[in-house]
Amino acid sequence: MDCVTMRTMRTRTLIAVLALFGLIPCNAQTPQPTEVAPGITLPTGGDGTVYALDTGPNGAVLLHIPPHEVVTASHAATNFLRAQVYSGPHSSAEVDGPHAPISLASTKAILFVRIVGENAEIMRSWVHLLWLQPNKKRREVSDFSRNIFGGQHTRNVDDVPCDMEMIEGTNWLKITPKDPLLPGEFAVAFLPKDVNQYPGVVYDFSLAGSKPSTSNPYEPKPPANSDTTKH
Repeated sequence: MDCVTMRTMRTRTLIAVLALFGLIPCNAQTPQPTEVAPGITLPTGGDGTVYALDTGPNGAVLLHIPPHEVVTASHAATNFLRAQVYSGPHSSAEVDGPHAPISLASTKAILFVRIVGENAEIMRSWVHLLWLQPNKKRREVSDFSRNIFGGQHTRNVDDVPCDMEMIEGTNWLKITPKDPLLPGEFAVAFLPKDVNQYPGVVYDFSLAGSKPSTSNPYEPKPPANSDTTKH
């Protein structure tokens, strides 16, 4: 056996040992692309947290939904008037602009959220798809209210009913709305369990079309057999 052959064998043995102990990557450890539509896969790198699988005139496309900062509004003038009739103060968490910069074409869009970090399971439970209430300058993510005595703090959000499941073998959460999305403003948000808190950013998008006749079309409806007559 010549020297070249021996060096080659030693090199192969060293690579096998290093791979065995996880000191160098091997094929089994390389993240595999996750196909969400024919020819369309989710990113395997660390870029982007929320993506939408949309369907437009040219077929399916994966869109990156960027984050936008949430700001608070104190509603000082409104609260002054509320105080005159002994009504509790309220504030809101909002995102700038009457419309999101990203607009989807399909009412059956599916969303994907990358869940990472040591608290991935907790973060997964924080994920919500929200219907946003727009005004001339901003879109409301959540409304906070208290009674006149300062207690019973309430955080109000408009949840969109969805099915959520982790894609096996990945860190991607798949969000599928239970019904076709309506025209309007939406956002994916990591909503803290503490009702005194709000998300620092949201991943917002719009769906074009005629506005629904009600301010919150996703408000939970009472059971069909319930008595809704006011007394």
